[in-house]
Amino acid sequence: MKKLTVWVIAFFFFVFHNTLISQEVGVSSDGSTPDTTAMLDIKSTEKGLLIPRMTKAQRNTIKNPAISLLIFQTDNSPGFYFYNGTKWNKLYGGDGVCKDEDMDGYDECDILHPYDSDDLIADCNDQDPDIYPGATELCDGIDNDCDGVIDNGFSLLGQPCTVGTGACQKSGFLTCSPDGSTVVCDVSPGAPSSEICDGIDNDCDGVIDEGFGSLGDPCTVGTGACKRSGFLTCSPDGSTVVCDVSPGIPSSEICDGIDNDCDGVIDEGFGSLGDPCTVGTGACQRSGFLTCSPDGSTVVCDVSPGIPSSEICDGIDNDCDGVVD
Repeated sequence: MKKLTVWVIAFFFFVFHNTLISQEVGVSSDGSTPDTTAMLDIKSTEKGLLIPRMTKAQRNTIKNPAISLLIFQTDNSPGFYFYNGTKWNKLYGGDGVCKDEDMDGYDECDILHPYDSDDLIADCNDQDPDIYPGATELCDGIDNDCDGVIDNGFSLLGQPCTVGTGACQKSGFLTCSPDGSTVVCDVSPGAPSSEICDGIDNDCDGVIDEGFGSLGDPCTVGTGACKRSGFLTCSPDGSTVVCDVSPGIPSSEICDGIDNDCDGVIDEGFGSLGDPCTVGTGACQRSGFLTCSPDGSTVVCDVSPGIPSSEICDGIDNDCDGVVD
């Protein structure tokens, strides 16, 4: 113990003595002048500098550690650690300091040392503070949470999709939304147009051919013998509805109770149709009304003459020969 005390006193005397002479302090066995850029220059070819050694728990009890304070940690990933003003960072071989450049709490050296006791998981991008182990995964083509999988949680990415309705509907594929929170279709709906009657939702409001309410209702076209029945459908130009059948072809008018020439008048040209008429003479005479002949070419009385009988003297033309008695 006395020997250690003597050496400590000697060391501080040496440092104090050299401080009075120069701003630089040198500790060496050859008596060389310390480097002018160093406050303390230790030279040795057979001994090293021993700095404080402690456990991680002991390290963490240091109150208000100074920036750049250096210790050697003896457990939990042993090695040299320095305090950067925010957290303790480990010193590794190679390029030296293990920096947390993006200040997200995960240092870049964890990539080579994935089981560092501080973080355990590597920071896969030390240039972006929003990318670190456990970060929220976004849909942006980047592995935000450093789990080795890009855009996990967005399983629909790349699937077919449609947007819009009716004539505005467009097809595309699901891609990442601008804010990365979800997936959206990579196409925009088409522009709506004025609704016409064509079986298409032109104005993209979810209703087809609105404004043409009679579409599909029964309808007739033509008149008389030309009349045909069908259903209302869209006109070729889509501006209205029309019957889906065409009128029949008119023919020459005959006397048959039908409007054969489809002009809206039945049996025109047969003006006496329905007038009173008589047929036969004498006792055979009968009365009726003019009607169409069987072939429709003219009108005939709708009764037949009576059957003649033997002539008797009774003031009647019984045999219907136009001579009475």
